[in-house]
Amino acid sequence: MRDYQGYNFRGIDDVYNVLSPILAKCGLCILPRMIARQCEEVPTKSGGSMRYVTVEAEFDFVSVEDGSSHTCRTFGEAMDSADKATNKAMSAAYKYAAFQAFAIPTEGDNDADGHTPDPAPRYAPQPQRPAAPSRPAAGPAKLPEVGNWRDVPIHVGKKYVGQTLGSVPESVQQWFLTEWKKDKRVGEFADNDRLIAALEAMARENGGAA
Repeated sequence: MRDYQGYNFRGIDDVYNVLSPILAKCGLCILPRMIARQCEEVPTKSGGSMRYVTVEAEFDFVSVEDGSSHTCRTFGEAMDSADKATNKAMSAAYKYAAFQAFAIPTEGDNDADGHTPDPAPRYAPQPQRPAAPSRPAAGPAKLPEVGNWRDVPIHVGKKYVGQTLGSVPESVQQWFLTEWKKDKRVGEFADNDRLIAALEAMARENGGAA
C-alpha cells in the first residue's frame, strides 16, 4: 500500500504480487485482450502536452484443468508525457478487472498510478457577447389593393378559370369565400393574394365576415 494526496491506493504490482501465487495454486490464468484504444494529445498547464489514453479490454479467466473460461470487460484510462500512457491504461484495466472479479477490498479512491498530471483547460473561455436586440414580431401579411373586386380574375377551378369574381353565380362566390379561402395562406402565391383580397372586399361590401 502506498499513500498519495492523503489516500491509499494499490498499484498493479500489488495486485500481481497477491494474485500470482493464488492463480497458480488454483490453476487459473488471466488472458488480456484489448478491444479498443483511443489516444488524445492534451495540453498541460506548464505549456507541454500529455497523451491521454483510454482502452477497452476483455480478460478471459481460464481454468487450466478443463479450459472453461469467463470473460470480464473493463476500461482503463491513463495520462503520460512520454510513451507509457497505453501501458498505464492497460494496467488500470487489468487491476480493476481483478478488483471486481475477486471482490478485492479497497480503501478510498484507488488509482492506477501514483501521479496524475493536471491538464490545462481545453478551451479558453470566450468573452460574453451582448445579446442582439430583439426584433419586433412581424405583423400579418398585407393584401394587395385590387380596386373593384368584381373585376378580379379567378385562377383556380377548371370551370371558372379566366372568369371574373363578379361574373360567377353568388353560390360560387360564397364557396370561394367559405371553403377555398380558409385553406389558402396569404403570401403563398400572388394570384391567391389578389383573389383573397377580392373575397374580403366582397364580404365587406355585403356586410358579412371576411
